[in-house]
Amino acid sequence: MVVYVVLAEVDPAAEQEWAAWMMEHHAPELLKEPGFLEATLHEVDTPPGVWRRFQVHYRVASKEALDAYLAGPSVARLRADHVARFGPVVRLERAILSPTRTLRTASSEAHAGGADELVALDPDHPGFRDPVYRARRNAIAALALDYKEGDPVPRVDYMEEEDAVWRTVGEHLAPLQERLACKAWLDSSRALALDRSRVPQLADVSERLQAASGFRMLPVAGLVAGRTFLGMMGRGVFLATQYVRHRSVPLYTPEPDVVHELVGHAAGLFHPDIVRLSRLFGEAAWRVDEPTLKRLELAYWYTLEFGLAEEEGESKAYGAGLLSSFGELGTYRTRAELRPLDMDEASRRPSDPTRYQEVLYVAPSFGAMVETASAWLQRL
Repeated sequence: MVVYVVLAEVDPAAEQEWAAWMMEHHAPELLKEPGFLEATLHEVDTPPGVWRRFQVHYRVASKEALDAYLAGPSVARLRADHVARFGPVVRLERAILSPTRTLRTASSEAHAGGADELVALDPDHPGFRDPVYRARRNAIAALALDYKEGDPVPRVDYMEEEDAVWRTVGEHLAPLQERLACKAWLDSSRALALDRSRVPQLADVSERLQAASGFRMLPVAGLVAGRTFLGMMGRGVFLATQYVRHRSVPLYTPEPDVVHELVGHAAGLFHPDIVRLSRLFGEAAWRVDEPTLKRLELAYWYTLEFGLAEEEGESKAYGAGLLSSFGELGTYRTRAELRPLDMDEASRRPSDPTRYQEVLYVAPSFGAMVETASAWLQRL
C-alpha cells in the first residue's frame, strides 16, 4: 500500500469551486484506475489572506499500480484537464508516501484487523475474553493485511472446530432458506453450491464467481470504511473477511465473518441482477459526498443486506444479512414491521447491526426492487 499525495495551494476565490470539482469529478476519475482504492481531501490550516492549502491523499494498492498509472495515458489527460480549468489559480506538487515502519499500541491486539481500519472486539463480543480465539482472529487477519493486489488470494487452514461451526450454521439455515428465500437468491445459491461439510476457501469461491459473473472476492482484515467497501464493488470486487465466528454461539455474530460473506453475499453474487445492483452501489459510492454516502450505506443495508420482496403472496428474503442469520430469518415476519420499499425513507432510517431490525422493506417483486433501486442510485 502506498499513498499518492497531491499538495495544492489554491487562490481563496477559487477554493470552493476547486474542492468540489476535485472530489466530484477529478478524484473519481483517478479511482477508476487499477489499484486506486480511496481518495481523501484534507484542508491544511492556513493563515488568513494567503492561498489556501490542501492535500489529496490517494490510497493505492501497490507501488506497481501507481507506477503503471504514472506511465500510462490517463495521467496526461487528467493533468491537462486540471490545468485548463484551474491553471492560474492552483499550484500543485506531488509526493509518494511509502510505509517504512509501523508502531502500534498494545490495545491493537484487541482488534480484528490492522493498519488504519480496525474493528475492536467489544467487551460483549463472544470471543472478547477468549485469548485463543483472538489470537486465531489476528492470525487470519494478518493474511489479509499481507495480501497485495495481484497475489493469489490467501488460503486459511481451517481447524475442525471452525468447520464444525460452518456445518452447524448450514444445518440450521438451509431449511429456512428453502422456505423463506426468494427464488432469485435460491437459484444463485444453488449455482454456487457451497461445500456444506467444511469452510470453503475464499480463493476457490472467488475463482468460480469471476468465471460466472465477473466479480471477485478479496480478503480484508475486518470492517472497512463504507466508501471503500461499497466502492470496490463498483470495480467488481467484494471485500470479504475469512475468520469464523466464536464457537460458543455459532448462530450469532456481531460482525461479518466468512459464514456471512459466503452464505449471504457470495451465494447472491451468482445472480446477474444482484451483480448489476452491487456495481451501481459501488459506482455511486465514489462520486457522492459524505452526507449522501451515509444515505447510500443505509440504502444498501435495507436492500442487499436486509431486503425482502413479495413472491407468491409472501415476503421472501434476498438480503445477505437476513439470509445468513438463523435467528433473524426465522422470526422477521413476526418480529419486524414490514413496510413497502421506499428508497428515500430507507436511506434515512438508522440501522443497528447488533440488534434484529425493527423495520424491513418489502418490494412488490425482486425484479421491481432491482429497477427501483437502480433508478434511485443513478439519480444520486
